[in-house]
Amino acid sequence: MRKTLFLIVCSFFLAGIQTAQADVSVSASVDRAQATLEDEIYLTVTVRGVLTGSSEPVLPPIPAFKAIQSGTSSSIQIINGNIETKKEFSYILIPKDEGTHTIGPISVLAGGREYKSRPITIQIGSAGPVPRQNLPSLGKREDVVPQAEEGGKEYWMTAEVSNADPYVNEQILYTFRFFTRVNVGGAQLTIPEFKDFWSEEVVPEKKYYKTIGDQRYVVSEKVIALYPLKSGSLEIPETSLRLEVPDDARGRFFNDSFFNFPTMKMKQKNLRAKPILVSVKPLPPGKPENFTNLVGQFGLSVNLSNPEIKMGDSTTLNVELSGQGNVKDGVLPLKAELPAFKTYDDRPAVDTVKSETGIQGKKSFKKALVPVQSGEFSIPPFSVSYFDPQKGTYESLTSPSLIVRVLPSEAERLNPVTARSSSDSAVKESPVIAEDIATIHTDALALESQQWGTGSKALVFAGLFFPPLLFLGTLAFQKYQTQKRENASVYRSRTAWYHFQKKVEKLSRSREKGDKVLEELTDSLRDYVGDRCGIYGRGLTVADMTGHLEERDAGRDLTAKFGQLMQQLESSRYGGEAQKKQAFEWINEAKNLVRAIERKIKR
Repeated sequence: MRKTLFLIVCSFFLAGIQTAQADVSVSASVDRAQATLEDEIYLTVTVRGVLTGSSEPVLPPIPAFKAIQSGTSSSIQIINGNIETKKEFSYILIPKDEGTHTIGPISVLAGGREYKSRPITIQIGSAGPVPRQNLPSLGKREDVVPQAEEGGKEYWMTAEVSNADPYVNEQILYTFRFFTRVNVGGAQLTIPEFKDFWSEEVVPEKKYYKTIGDQRYVVSEKVIALYPLKSGSLEIPETSLRLEVPDDARGRFFNDSFFNFPTMKMKQKNLRAKPILVSVKPLPPGKPENFTNLVGQFGLSVNLSNPEIKMGDSTTLNVELSGQGNVKDGVLPLKAELPAFKTYDDRPAVDTVKSETGIQGKKSFKKALVPVQSGEFSIPPFSVSYFDPQKGTYESLTSPSLIVRVLPSEAERLNPVTARSSSDSAVKESPVIAEDIATIHTDALALESQQWGTGSKALVFAGLFFPPLLFLGTLAFQKYQTQKRENASVYRSRTAWYHFQKKVEKLSRSREKGDKVLEELTDSLRDYVGDRCGIYGRGLTVADMTGHLEERDAGRDLTAKFGQLMQQLESSRYGGEAQKKQAFEWINEAKNLVRAIERKIKR
């Protein structure tokens, strides 16, 4: 009887499960059907009736939006013996274009069948003004302009370049500015990848007041120096800013500054600046022989630390190249031989000053001169050429020739040593048999031979053998450095794996978390590909990286996995995949993949 009752209960239970599994539904909803380009739309996909074996929702192509996965939640209910499950998938949609857009059916695979939701229509309009709030207290700086901008908006952002028609290697400035008259919070700026540009941050961030019309704004500014690496039409992608602003749904009562509480309701906004097109001109023909790709405005100075020295002393030749532009690319223009001197080069030193007007600096070269003969010698003039983008011509810099006087060393006066007769007759002067400084001994024991101990012998042998070993070691090190400079790309390729290992090990030991770890790991992977292929890695896209790895015979399977990992890392920086993996998991996956690529390339 009990066995029969148990089978009946199980049959009802299984029937309920089958009913629940058969009753599967997928629905999609958004928190608003109308929004602006600055708003965020929250999309929720709800799957009901699926117990096990269901897949995540597959979103259709939505080019008008940028979709970011923001989390999942699930619940189970048992009502009258029926089991119903509900799982919700949340997404953030960031609009890209104005107009009316339709999100097609979203599909979910469950129990071997595909279920779809109904389409959703969203209307996106241009951004409008938001209510005014009180400004925070800042410094005293204030710039005044006579007319209003952006149609009286309470906040907006701009991105611009100082010159949209530069030459190759000419310095231009990319400037980002954010204007606001309201209290904002949680701002996250996304600067584009400056592909085909060498970039360096000039002004990390500064804030000041600016009066536009009769309104006062707080301005946040960031400046980056860019150097185009090739000619042609180059595009700087859009810059985006995600931030929290006061919700305009509040009543007028709370717009009063008296009720401006820190706990006011906030909402997310997304601002963006349009892409910038830069038309880069190639350098004109007729480059001088001493042209080393310097573009800008420069000056040259040459001097000697001491124009008059003695034999055995040395003087330092100082060459300084200074100006505004890519001064780091400058090379020492000295090619003439100096037979009267032994020369020793020092490592060039670069000193730069960064400001709102760009990067200015100097590059110093030092050469030690050790004379091998006395006399008066002339050091020939230095000459270097650069391209002046303001004049559009090649300019030449020539230094005056320098004179070095080398005096002979002072001759030492030596005591003559003479031989005298031992007879008692009158002393006669004997001829000089040697010239030396005679040692005066007052103790007879000093004339006896002394026995050396073990320690003395060791010091003598060390004094005999150490200088030649040091000399040979110095020659080997100089040869290694020379080969390293002459084969820089080969050296970078051979040490790419070593440098990548050091970076990820340092990242593993650091206390950075979340987006910072993903950002540094992504940069390390780009640097690895750049070093392995002998190019600048930070400006490569994922497609470029996989293409270069295939050219190095890394294999399609590994390059495909590398591209997939890079895409996951980049998308994870917005909070999607980062919730599924810990930082050490991302690091280990990247390290194992790069190790496999290294083995494949070295075969």
